[in-house]
Order: sequence, then C-alpha cells, then structure tokens
Amino acid sequence: MEEKDVGLWTFHEYSDGVRVHVNMSKDCRGRKAVQSGLEAKKWIFENTNYHSIYALIPSESKHVFRIAVGCGMNRISTSKENYTLFEVKSCQ
Repeated sequence: MEEKDVGLWTFHEYSDGVRVHVNMSKDCRGRKAVQSGLEAKKWIFENTNYHSIYALIPSESKHVFRIAVGCGMNRISTSKENYTLFEVKSCQ
C-alpha cells in the first residue's frame, strides 16, 4: 500500500494547556481526521504535563466543529472576531 502524508498538527502553549492548529489533506478528512485527532490528544496527555487542549476555529467552519466534537472537545465561547473556542481536558 502506498503511504501518504495526512497533514500537519501544530501545538502552541496556550492558557493552562496547548492550542492546536490542524491542516489535513483532502484524503484525510472526516473519520480519518477524527482518528488522527484522537491519537494526537492521547499522545499529548500521555507524553506532556498539559491537561487541556484548545482549538480556535473560525465560526463559519462548521465542518471543523464536527471534527473537534468527534475528538471529545467542548465549545467554550465565541469571540468578537468570530472564532469559536473549543477545549478538551485530560480527564475527559
């Protein structure tokens, strides 16, 4: 089977945890994106001292909301700049 790159996950310190930004190739969206998100979440909580992961998602990107929720994230707030903040904690 041919291997393909699936995307890029970046993490930055944010508040009491890390903020994630994700770019996925067209072949790796939907269920594949959720699966890679669950794997990234597991890795962060098992290999770092962070207890929260945040995602700041443009409010018009409803398809990205579904991926965040599929990874166990909860909607926290919406900013004046029209971004929605999601969070997941290590105990979830």
